[in-house]
Amino acid sequence: MSASVWAFLRAFGGRWFTLMSGPLTVPLAVAAVFVQSSWLKVPFVVLAVACGGFACYWVWREERLVRTSLQDRLKPRLVFVIEECCRRQATLARVGVANTSPVSVEDARVYITIPSLQIDDRVLTWAGMKPDEGWNLHPGPRSSHAHTAPFVLAGDQPGRFFIQLGYGAAQPIEPGRHTGELCVKGRNVTATTAQVEFTCTLPWSLTMRLVTRDRVLTENDQTT
Repeated sequence: MSASVWAFLRAFGGRWFTLMSGPLTVPLAVAAVFVQSSWLKVPFVVLAVACGGFACYWVWREERLVRTSLQDRLKPRLVFVIEECCRRQATLARVGVANTSPVSVEDARVYITIPSLQIDDRVLTWAGMKPDEGWNLHPGPRSSHAHTAPFVLAGDQPGRFFIQLGYGAAQPIEPGRHTGELCVKGRNVTATTAQVEFTCTLPWSLTMRLVTRDRVLTENDQTT
């Protein structure tokens, strides 16, 4: 208790000294000492009270900024990654999700929207899991990310490509370039989106890249 009080007094005293020794207060202080007229003392008193109030506000503001910054650093956050392991097979396209924050994320799920294919906010399957299962992502570097199952794949016959969502059979798609939006959500994390582009190239190959990375949705974004 005493340590926190002394910390406050040190912070408060530093701000008070800075404000009270400013260029506007010095002339008033000199006038208040050498001039007997009481009305000249009033501005200095008023300014001293104002400086005291502002010093209190500044101490509160600095503590608030530090606390907010610490909360932001500790807040869970997921990021999309496409590393070499994600590109291992030229006939499959999948994406990784990493948890670079210090807090685990529960029940994370990935969704995709591809306007050109009339696909809107459809869930993807995590590799090795059922479509309706989320993944608990623990803290770690980007290299220790979790993969989705392949959601774009080249068929056994050249020139045939498919998209595989969490539910339903694989749907055939035309060769060419497609752009979509990925979204990862979790039980205790703010949703993050990233734009993805994949290209189905004849006769039988796929490429995929992240166009924009990791935009964290605000509350306004999620309610519109």
